[in-house]
Amino acid sequence: MLKGINEIFRNDIKSIIRNPVVIIALIIIICLPSLYSLVNISAVWNPYNETGNMKVAIVDNDLGYTAGGVDYNFGKNLSDELAANNTDFNWQFVDENTARYGVNTGAYYAAFIIPSNFTENLLSFETVNPRQAQISYIVNDKLNPIAPRLTNVTADTLLSNINSAVDQAKINLTSGGNLNGISFTNGQSNNPVYLNSTVIDPVYNYGSAIAPFYISLSLFIGCIVAIAMLSTRVRSNKKYHHVSVYLGRMGLFLIISVFQALVIALGVLNLHIQVTSPYLFTLTALYIGLCFMVIAYSLTSIFGNMGKALVIILLVLQIMTTGGTFPVNLLPSTFQNLAPYLPMGYAIGALREVMAGVLWNSYWYNILVLAIFPTVIFVLTILIKERFSKPAEWTEEKLKKSGLF
Repeated sequence: MLKGINEIFRNDIKSIIRNPVVIIALIIIICLPSLYSLVNISAVWNPYNETGNMKVAIVDNDLGYTAGGVDYNFGKNLSDELAANNTDFNWQFVDENTARYGVNTGAYYAAFIIPSNFTENLLSFETVNPRQAQISYIVNDKLNPIAPRLTNVTADTLLSNINSAVDQAKINLTSGGNLNGISFTNGQSNNPVYLNSTVIDPVYNYGSAIAPFYISLSLFIGCIVAIAMLSTRVRSNKKYHHVSVYLGRMGLFLIISVFQALVIALGVLNLHIQVTSPYLFTLTALYIGLCFMVIAYSLTSIFGNMGKALVIILLVLQIMTTGGTFPVNLLPSTFQNLAPYLPMGYAIGALREVMAGVLWNSYWYNILVLAIFPTVIFVLTILIKERFSKPAEWTEEKLKKSGLF
């Protein structure tokens, strides 16, 4: 069997070297995916109306404050108001450590942290030394290119609502004669609350933010181009074992995948896309390309033309479920449930780590889960290829005789 594998692979290399037309065709196959620039498929309708599925953490540490004989707690008021309205976002009321860790790991898209002295500072306008209150707003740019834009708008809205509530409290205190002659504008800005924003793993331009999606998509399209133009069958007078055919021809496809990934990676780096390490980025792209190629090649090797159709269906499903543009939480529940069982989402996750700031636990998680897909299909192909080879060849022959395929 090993002899057959080696023989098939050497014959493939000889066929390439001896035929300039084949060389030109392979150059096209290798370079074409890198020219891919945009796929505009609408996976959802009105995604901004579905932000209620996005988890945003709320931390209320406010201890409240008594002014003019009245107890105030603006932090609690804000939390109660958000708890009564979960349509804007899926508010998660947690402690500060949970919130910060959740934003860092991707459990939450953002977090609002209300400090313990929030109300006290808000009502400090009635003192000699008024202080400006703040809410800490934490967002992770790396998680998704769209989500931070949505949460930023919400941050502005919350700020406006809080300022309106504070202004009303000032009016109430003034009417009650509790200001002792001190102007409530003394030393305090027109907006008494400001956001102390912290961006984790900042992404400096939209091109870098969206790049992991298009890189992964280009690598998968490269596999489709390869299986569309090259045969997974070995045409020879010599009879080879089905495993020898599968493994022997796989060598050529894997070599193509390596060159495709290199061309894509070098092209992206030439655009000065944000990356933490060009070497780790290139290695990750190579790894993703090899995983995708094993999947596409194996399906085609087992099922023939039907396998090619399955690969295209897989591509379409992944475009809709990867979270490469809009967050997965904005998709219909069917696609949300399907997303963990498709490989491209993990490829995008690994590339995001490399490009915007590596959290190694997350990086290796994506790398290892991605490996499961080609490993499973590789073993499956070894086990069932012989059983499906004859039906697949018979189907291909019938299609060929029709003059349409």
